[in-house]
Amino acid sequence: MSERIYEPRARWTLCTSDSGATLMDFIWRRLRTFGVMVLLFIATGTAIAVAHPHAFFNPALGTEWQCSRTLIVVTCSHSTKS
Repeated sequence: MSERIYEPRARWTLCTSDSGATLMDFIWRRLRTFGVMVLLFIATGTAIAVAHPHAFFNPALGTEWQCSRTLIVVTCSHSTKS
């Protein structure tokens, strides 16, 4: 019965491992992931800024109407006093 001796490998090595991954592969994968995350944050911020409702005044309706615009949808509400 042969006894296996456990030898811990260095975590980051410059030579290829059994799976063929190198330190450069790890760095590029990490940079690519970071780039994708940055693009997602920018896209999310842009979508929120564009989709946020903006109030505007329409002189044809008068002062009793309150209008807001979100992208291409215009919503107007009329306040009535009971």
